[in-house]
Amino acid sequence: MNKLETGCEAETPTQPADLVTMMERPRYRRTAFALASWTAERRVKGWYIRKTDHHDGWRGPYGTIASVSLMIARELAKELARRDNLAAHG
Repeated sequence: MNKLETGCEAETPTQPADLVTMMERPRYRRTAFALASWTAERRVKGWYIRKTDHHDGWRGPYGTIASVSLMIARELAKELARRDNLAAHG
């Protein structure tokens, strides 16, 4: 089993490694991240998204605003997990 804190063990052995890493950090350590901004554009065929600072790489079409929001949220989650992992091991 994975140890989360001294004297405590995780109840499930299948917790994601990044979650365990976050739980093992000292509680006094604070980490903040400024995440990328995204641009959404409505076109005839649907919604398209791209990182705001990139002038190419449009993704889409997406049919609804909810789909666009979910895709942006997924990308932000990946970015946050990657940066948090680097901060934990760097």
